[in-house]
Amino acid sequence: MCNSSCSDLSRNRARPGGGNLRWCSLFAILLAVPGLPGCERHKAAVPPPPLEVYYTEAVSKNVAVSSEWIGNTQGLVTAEIRPKVQGYILKQNYRDGARVRAGEQLYQIDPSQYQASLAQAEGDLARAQAALERSNINVKIYEPLAKKGAVSQLEYLDAVQQQKGNEAAVAAATGALQQAKLNLGWTRVTSLIDGVGGISQAKVGDLVSPSSVLTVVATLDPIKVEFPISEQEYLAFAPRAKTTKDGEMSFSQAPPLELTLANGAVHAHPGRLKDVGLGVDPTTGTIKVQGLFPNPGGVLRPGQFVRVRAVTQQLPNATLVPQRAILDVQGQPQVAVVTGADSFAMRQVQTGPLDGANQVIRDGLKPGDKVIVDGLARLRPGEKIAPKPLSAESKPPAAPKAAAPGK
Repeated sequence: MCNSSCSDLSRNRARPGGGNLRWCSLFAILLAVPGLPGCERHKAAVPPPPLEVYYTEAVSKNVAVSSEWIGNTQGLVTAEIRPKVQGYILKQNYRDGARVRAGEQLYQIDPSQYQASLAQAEGDLARAQAALERSNINVKIYEPLAKKGAVSQLEYLDAVQQQKGNEAAVAAATGALQQAKLNLGWTRVTSLIDGVGGISQAKVGDLVSPSSVLTVVATLDPIKVEFPISEQEYLAFAPRAKTTKDGEMSFSQAPPLELTLANGAVHAHPGRLKDVGLGVDPTTGTIKVQGLFPNPGGVLRPGQFVRVRAVTQQLPNATLVPQRAILDVQGQPQVAVVTGADSFAMRQVQTGPLDGANQVIRDGLKPGDKVIVDGLARLRPGEKIAPKPLSAESKPPAAPKAAAPGK
């Protein structure tokens, strides 16, 4: 085809006004460019090399399945300290944030008016006792005289009635005296429990009353953590709880609890399950659970948000593969399994819980199956592969990061 075309163009050189020489030269240059069709035969298509992929074998091991919940810390016992009498605060007797003992004085309220009330109550009682003593004497005198008819029966009954009235007055005065003593004692505001005192909410000179909260004292060792668990999680462990003689659930055999703080640190002391709430919240489908954690030094404080973790299930001889080997195909988990020297097959599996970076496979794989973990995105049905075991030495290099624009 090439020779005939050039001959035709050569014959046309003698034709006037054609410029055929230029066209022949241009045609010859184009024929010299490699890859252009025409003068050379097409080379036979070369098949692509097998796709290089990396695989790992499914393994079998005992897996402890853990669950995690969000909770908050609370004092085991928390008491609001309120005065029982009204008055002005004269003194704060404890240091904010310090440990206090049950019965230790925290505040002193001005006792002046209550001391006066006590003195008045003592005087009222003395007056009532004197009146009672006089009526007792009258009854003793009138009783024999009434029997002899020296005094009328009515006078005798009046004396007896006066005696009973004075006895009642003494009892009332005695009660008032006891109340006055209590009021005076309540000017010393004391702690109800052992614990740590909070920052005082009242200052010296404040007028306080029984409705005023002066401070809060909480027991911090051990500290309580409250967190919600789902109804399904509760039903999973509730049958394993023992029942006491009183018919209550005992969680002495429950797995230990692990506490993770907001900064990611794990609390050094494992906790235990303490109580389960009364019922399931219908709006959230959860039930509240309380755990107790040793808290020496009071590092944990009420109101902290924490994560609680516990082993909720044991899976013996579970089949595991790396989580990145799982493909989600239209909502169905699948894995690519090496089936020959250069072939693979997609296999649908049933997944279970995670174990770190590995996925538990409940069905569809057996230990020893070679599962492709690198190169999955490039796999096509029927494609030839060159499988290699994944190891520290054979792991493919990470893809280079794209350069930032303008660099």
